[in-house]
Amino acid sequence: MWKVLESFHNGAARRIARKMPCEEGEVWICPPLEEAREDAGAHTIQHCVEKRQNRVAMCVAARPIWPHCVHADANHDISASQIMWWTNVLLLQCPTNCTVLADKL
Repeated sequence: MWKVLESFHNGAARRIARKMPCEEGEVWICPPLEEAREDAGAHTIQHCVEKRQNRVAMCVAARPIWPHCVHADANHDISASQIMWWTNVLLLQCPTNCTVLADKL
C-alpha cells in the first residue's frame, strides 16, 4: 500500500513542480525527485502520515477519558495480536499530565 501512496504523492509533486520525466531523442531525462518535492513544497508521504498520526495522538492523549482507557482492564473479546498504529504513538507521546490524571482516579 505504501508504494501506491508514495508513487501517487511523488507524481503529484512532480506535476506541481513541473519536473516530469521527458524523452529527448532516445534518452529519458528524469529530474531528481528530491528537487521536485522541494520545488513543490512537499514532504515524503511517510512524513505527512506520521505528522497526521501524531496530531491525532496528541488530541486523544489530551482528552480526560484517556487515563481511564490506559488503566482499564483489557477487553477479552478483542484480539490482542492486532496492534493499531495509535497504540505505540499514544504510549510514547502521552503528555506528562496523563500520569497525574491517572493517579487522581
